[in-house]
Amino acid sequence: MKRYIKLYIEVYMITFIFSLFILTTAYAKQSGTFIFKDVIFPGAVWTSALDINANGKIVGYYVTADGRAHGFLLNGNTYTEVTIPEAENVWSGTISEQGKIVGMFTAGNGVNHGYMLDGKKLTVIDYPGAISTAAWGINQRGQIGGEYTDMNWSTHAYILNNGNFTTIDPPDAIFAIAHTINACGQVVGFYTSDFSSFYGFLYDNGSFTKIEFPGAAYTFAYGINDNGQIVGQFSGNDFSMHGYLLEKGNFAQIDVPGSACTCTSSINSRGQIVGVYFDSHRNAKGFIAERVNTAPPALSSQSKVSTAWANIKSR
Repeated sequence: MKRYIKLYIEVYMITFIFSLFILTTAYAKQSGTFIFKDVIFPGAVWTSALDINANGKIVGYYVTADGRAHGFLLNGNTYTEVTIPEAENVWSGTISEQGKIVGMFTAGNGVNHGYMLDGKKLTVIDYPGAISTAAWGINQRGQIGGEYTDMNWSTHAYILNNGNFTTIDPPDAIFAIAHTINACGQVVGFYTSDFSSFYGFLYDNGSFTKIEFPGAAYTFAYGINDNGQIVGQFSGNDFSMHGYLLEKGNFAQIDVPGSACTCTSSINSRGQIVGVYFDSHRNAKGFIAERVNTAPPALSSQSKVSTAWANIKSR
């Protein structure tokens, strides 16, 4: 079961662009206060946009027909493949405002490692004693969040700060992943205590807040910006998958019009959201969502973290 969950998370990663010319001329779909634009990497069978920074640079991964995953950076009109020497697969998870990229790669021996790319400088990230490590988030201060799997095949969330690792598992968690860390050091991720359900979490200065979309069977938290807005994905009891925005203690459901499944994976300080959706033919496509105007979306579902929301803000 743990292996199934691990594969599920890496396939997302559920979890979620032709050139910019294609992106900007793609058919725009509007739903509520959002306009969605398809973003599809040329020749890919799967494209997932995992992060967008305040400068509009996007990182993620795409899958080719041979089943291999490739990281990418989209900067203006230019795509650059993110390559790691001798890596079999590469995922690019987050790009900081300074352009540092973190993610995960699989070596030829099948072992997963985290990495940070700062220009051409590569730093491999391995949690001491772990059999697998991934780095999924980095902020302007260089703090990194991610996951590692120990010798007992238990997966844990961590923060890496100034060369020092700290495990940040929520209470009762038997599986946890830290996904994004903002400039305030606030971390979002997700966890389970029994694999029968999943919950998002917010870690802020040593305290945990549970994130649960009302009525959802599963809730995942993937992204948090410097304004404290959180995005992720939830599943209903019918196993339908939807994106969400958590803002000021309330949830708003986000779905690409006509999609069979939507995942929102990142939100930048300008409110731009990226992710992945599945169309009616189950094709996976990346997307960018932008608000039609500056007014917030209609928020109808009361959040279960509203009592703690006063602490979710920029400091």
